[in-house]
Formats: sequence, C-alpha cells, structure tokens
Amino acid sequence: HPGLEDFIQNMVGFDPLYVVDRRPELIQAAVSQFSDLYQNRLRQYVINDHVDLNTEFMTRLPDGQFALIFAYNYFNFVPMQVICCYLRELWKKMRDGGGLIFTYNDSDREEGAGAAESGFMCYTPASRIKDEAGAVGFEISLDERCANGNSWLELRKPGRLRTARGSQVVA
Repeated sequence: HPGLEDFIQNMVGFDPLYVVDRRPELIQAAVSQFSDLYQNRLRQYVINDHVDLNTEFMTRLPDGQFALIFAYNYFNFVPMQVICCYLRELWKKMRDGGGLIFTYNDSDREEGAGAAESGFMCYTPASRIKDEAGAVGFEISLDERCANGNSWLELRKPGRLRTARGSQVVA
C-alpha cells in the first residue's frame, strides 16, 4: 500500500520489487514517479482482501518468494481479522529467514485505543497481533512503539535466508 509515500525510492534496489495494493490507480500513483523502463521491471499486483476470511486472496503472488515484506500505514486501517488473514498468507509467501515489517494501531495503548474509539483507525491490540503472529510461526525481532499510538512490528520467519539470484534477467 505505497500510495504517494517516498519510502519506495529507498526500495528500488530490491530486485524484483513487488508493489501490491487494492486498486490499480493506487499502484499507479506509487510507480508513476519512475521511468517507463523501470516501471516495466516492477511486479505490480492488485489484490482484493475484501473476501471471505477463509479464502486466500494472495494466490497470484508466488509462494516462498519474499525475503522482505513491508506494509506501511495499512494495517492501521484494517480490522484485526484481516490482519490475521494477512499473517497466515504472508507466511506462505515468505522465504525462510525473511522479514515482515508493518505499522499498526496499537490499541493496547491509550493513544491507539483513542484512535480506534474515534473511528480514525481500527482496533488492533498489540497483544492479539503478537499472539496471532506466534501462532502462525513468526518470531518477533523488533517491537517499536511511537508516541502517537502507532507501532512498528518486525517479524521473522525462522530459518536461514538464502538466495541464488543476482538480479532479474534483462535480456
């Protein structure tokens, strides 16, 4: 869910770089800052997470492909049940030793509970997210709490991260 955030500029070295969002126009807003040549190298995927919670919605993305998954300012605005679905599906998409980094509204804290009660963000308590992540198999490698109620969580899939790739085939 990159939107117009500038962090994507720092990720252009990742090869391949997947950009995923709910609607094509949201992806286009993020990738339009790049040249046509680079845009053609990006892996752009539209997914629909507004489905039955027992239905896999990321089937178009390859399993065991991702060394790093970064979700900024997205889980803050989706219900806990959807976050749980993402954790289960992203586990399948990640390589052993890979990392999942995301922001969320820590509703275990006063600021986060206030944001949920006012309807600004979803109610997503850190304790429940961590329990679900552990049940899926993730290990917590970083738990960062910000002053505004937002929090960062970095999860690791156990194992050793390995890759045999050097880069995409360009020819």
